[in-house]
Amino acid sequence: MTKAISTVHNLIWSVVIPVGLVLLFCLNFGPINQSFRDLLSMTARIQAFKTTWMEVALKDRDNITVSLSRSHVTYDDPAEQDRVVDAVTRLTGLQVERLFTVDPSQLHCDFTQPSAQMRLYVTLDYELGAMGLVSATPDPEGSAIEAQKTHPDIGAARGCHRLQLTARGYNVKTAMIGIIREGLEGGSLKVVK
Repeated sequence: MTKAISTVHNLIWSVVIPVGLVLLFCLNFGPINQSFRDLLSMTARIQAFKTTWMEVALKDRDNITVSLSRSHVTYDDPAEQDRVVDAVTRLTGLQVERLFTVDPSQLHCDFTQPSAQMRLYVTLDYELGAMGLVSATPDPEGSAIEAQKTHPDIGAARGCHRLQLTARGYNVKTAMIGIIREGLEGGSLKVVK
C-alpha cells in the first residue's frame, strides 16, 4: 500500500503537475503575452531600480555626463554634449532597443496593411529621427524590387528606405554603453548588504 501511494505521488509530481502547468500556460498565452508587453512598456517610466544586492540609476544626468567624458566621445561643437545628454534622458526603453538594432544594410518598407509591430517601428523611427539620432535615405532600387511583391498579410510595399545612425545617434549609443559599463564596473551600481 505504501509503495502504491509513493508511486501515485511520484506520478502526480512528475507527470500531472508539469502537464497541468503547460496546459495552463497554453490556455492563457494571450494574457501572459499582454502582461509581458505591458511590463516592457513601463520601462520608459523607470528612473532607477533596486534589488537586495544592487541599485542602478538609469536617468541620472550627472552619471550620463561622467559616462560621456570617460568614454571619450568627440563632439562637433561644445553644445553637442548637452544635446546628447538630453537625448539619453528622453529615450524610452523601446527607443533604446531600436537605436541599438538599427542596421544600415537592412531595407525598411512602408506597406499598405502593416502589422502592429511594423507601425510601432515606424513610430520609433520617426521619434528617433525627430531627435536627430537616425536618418532615413530613400532606396529606389529596394522600392522597385519590393513593389513587385505582394504579401498576403501586410500588402504591397509603398516605398522603402534605409536607416542609419547620425553622429549624434552614435554618441547617444556610446553614452548608453558607457552608462551600462559604469554601472557594471561600480559607477552607479551599488552593492547593498
